[in-house]
Amino acid sequence: MRKGPSRSLYVPALALGIAALCGGLVTGTVVASLRAPTPVARHLKAPQPYVVAIMPGHGGVDPGAISPFNGLKEKNVTLSMGLDLRRALQADGVKVAMTRTADTDISISQAETLAVQSHANVLISLWVNDWSDASLEGATVFMPHQKDLALAQNLNSGMSAAIAPLGMGDRGTQPLPQLWVHAPMPAVTVEVGFMSNPQDSQLLAESSFRSVVAGALANGLLAYAPQIPRIETRLVAYKRAEAKVVAAERAATVRAASQRQIDRWLPALLLLDGILVLGLYRAPIVRRLRQRAPALVDTGLAGAKVMAGAGGATMDAIWRGATRAGRRPSRKPALASRSSRRPGVERHRRPPREWRGKAATVHPRRVTEMVQPGDRGDRRSIYDDFSF
Repeated sequence: MRKGPSRSLYVPALALGIAALCGGLVTGTVVASLRAPTPVARHLKAPQPYVVAIMPGHGGVDPGAISPFNGLKEKNVTLSMGLDLRRALQADGVKVAMTRTADTDISISQAETLAVQSHANVLISLWVNDWSDASLEGATVFMPHQKDLALAQNLNSGMSAAIAPLGMGDRGTQPLPQLWVHAPMPAVTVEVGFMSNPQDSQLLAESSFRSVVAGALANGLLAYAPQIPRIETRLVAYKRAEAKVVAAERAATVRAASQRQIDRWLPALLLLDGILVLGLYRAPIVRRLRQRAPALVDTGLAGAKVMAGAGGATMDAIWRGATRAGRRPSRKPALASRSSRRPGVERHRRPPREWRGKAATVHPRRVTEMVQPGDRGDRRSIYDDFSF
């Protein structure tokens, strides 16, 4: 009958070792992929977004104009319209730089600096007018230079068309050379109504009206810069292409990390696999080799035995040294030898072990009589030394 593969204990041990190495290989690959840096699509050039700087007038300790009719403060109106305008422009893909988003004060020079640092294409400043004559009303767009006329006219056209049905008039565009004289980009100042006019003041107190003004200004900016939708389309396409490139580069990084892990663990896996195969099928392998090259097999087996013997002796010596070094001395006192016992002291002789228990009920004399009947006399037996 042909014998199957060997089932020695080292075979499942080798299998467990291979499984552990495979698990370590998979775990190391996953960890390496998670720790891989996120790649950047450097060869893709992102289109430049359209940037708008928005300055809500006044703020902080400077409340601006205060309505005598409802106590409305200019700084709150301008901030509300500025935040609404930012939302409307961001919905169209415009990048917005706000000079303030809370109740803080900022100067004209600081606003100009922020606009320059943000690389803004245009600057829109929001204010509310005020005058001693309560009859003055309506919205006005001021511009510092003639080069700003196109921006001012588009903003004014969009705003006037939206506020006219709500009851606020239009005062057109007017030059204001003393404001934004150092701004390198087109800059305008939008004065939305008069705080000194009761109707304008009532409209400015309504959040819906301020939202309408912000949407109208956003439409006017789109009319001034029709390239904004095209820029947004290019930005969306760029983000999609960038996502694909980043995903591909990250996959390549993960593959490289996996290959490094495989290169690190593959020799050990191959070695263990070879040992496992030899352990399972050593008999047919040795038999086939004996048929093909008997001298080579005998030489290899002899060398393997020598190496195994040397390795076993070395491991045995190491093990004995480790166990001897780790062995603790016994704390039990050594038993005294017969020569060290004190003279003149008789030790109590205990009965044999087989007499203990149930045998203890048997009287020694009866046992003596049974062993040597009728021969008592002065003869003594060892059984007479015990009494129970």
